[in-house]
Amino acid sequence: MKDVTDQMQRFKEASRHIWNSYLMPGEGVLDIAVEDSFLHIERELLRSIVLEGSVAADQYGRSAISGLIVKPKPVYREVPVQFASAVSDGNTYWCGEERVAAEDLPMLEFVDFFDWMHYGYIDYAIVRAAECGSGRRVLIQAMYCDFWWGG
Repeated sequence: MKDVTDQMQRFKEASRHIWNSYLMPGEGVLDIAVEDSFLHIERELLRSIVLEGSVAADQYGRSAISGLIVKPKPVYREVPVQFASAVSDGNTYWCGEERVAAEDLPMLEFVDFFDWMHYGYIDYAIVRAAECGSGRRVLIQAMYCDFWWGG
């Protein structure tokens, strides 16, 4: 496994800058064509900056990226996380934030950087990840995360 935390930070900053400076169609404006183009750009940035050309980047925003592990930074004993609730209506519901001992956090694979309101300026302060095995989605603030690539 290779520590790719610095590369993930560069990827996040590049994505944010491109969206905020060039592609955002306006506060609260939804433009599906622009969203689709941006997702393609993000996947290529992830592929070139972090994943060493791997096709795993094609999963960005869709599902967990196999081999791209999210771990709590070793300086934290606890991390605030939100867990997704399994609901039969097809929607994702997030439980309230809870503090989990870092050593008790299950192994997580990266899905994407996340903002609650993507139709405006983005900060990407949140990591969306999935528990290895169960696939349950988890939100964790990016400042608590290190990233490891084993693909």
